[in-house]
Amino acid sequence: LIGYYVYKEQLINGEPVSDQLQRAMVIHDPDKLHALIGGLEPNTEYGFRVNAYNRKGDGEFSSSKKIMTGGLLGLSHSGGNSNRI
Repeated sequence: LIGYYVYKEQLINGEPVSDQLQRAMVIHDPDKLHALIGGLEPNTEYGFRVNAYNRKGDGEFSSSKKIMTGGLLGLSHSGGNSNRI
């Protein structure tokens, strides 16, 4: 095991907005058990999946972990949110 890929997808009512997952992060430490994902929109639902990789290639995706970012409606926001998964 070399590390992990973390993918994100924006959701609306629990369903993906797009057919494509976005790679949000590469974790090069196989012992790391958490990740801080930046650039998320406030008050937005996301799904996250992880897969491991090694010298032979990529493993299967995990099941999706759904989260809703925090924030208040009607307030201007810059810089995005971060959530730990």
